[in-house]
Amino acid sequence: MAFYLFGEIITKARIRNITVCFIGLLLIARPTDILTSSSNHDHLYGCITGLIASILGASSFVSVRKISTQTSSTIIALYFHVGLIFVGSIGIVFLEIKQEYSVEYLTNLITAAIATYLSNIVFYKALKMFPYSKLAPYTYSNVLVSLLMDYFVFNHLPSILSIVGGAIIAISIIMSLRSN
Repeated sequence: MAFYLFGEIITKARIRNITVCFIGLLLIARPTDILTSSSNHDHLYGCITGLIASILGASSFVSVRKISTQTSSTIIALYFHVGLIFVGSIGIVFLEIKQEYSVEYLTNLITAAIATYLSNIVFYKALKMFPYSKLAPYTYSNVLVSLLMDYFVFNHLPSILSIVGGAIIAISIIMSLRSN
């Protein structure tokens, strides 16, 4: 998308790094488990929603890149989150979502909101300095951090394929650092 909107040059090294990251991601997500898993509907749903979320996330970053030269990163992140609250509120009202709120739930929700806000500010600042095609491989580091957090916070031991996929992503990010 950045290629078409901004005329960004996508080098062979960038295509290679993104492809290698995607292969690592496939090893972690294991969409082939859909065929062998007893709960294949849940796994399929997870893979599809993850793919849709990635596409929408990339689209929002490219859209932000378009306006990032005119506005402060902090303001863009604030508008982005206010927009999320507005759209999310509409969804909650129309879907009549009922949620019981505990102190732990609200603490985790606020922590996630603050972390997301701060990460978006930093990423939007990076978008001002570099083309999105150059930053794309780094977005896969989210997967690595999620694997680590899943292990350390929830004591969920990743599979061998997930570890190999994470290693592939890490190697690709290092390759990207060297080529940039």
